[in-house]
Amino acid sequence: MSRRPLPDEDFFRRDALACARDLIGMELAHGPCRGIVLETEAYRETGDP
Repeated sequence: MSRRPLPDEDFFRRDALACARDLIGMELAHGPCRGIVLETEAYRETGDP
């Protein structure tokens, strides 16, 4: 899995399903902690149970 730059705010302004799909495999870091996103869930605001 390749390192990609952290997503900016525009990344998360897209459709929830697209964001969830594109987060898979992304390496995220905060301070000394880092990890690779292995799975996601997406919920749309309108009509989502």
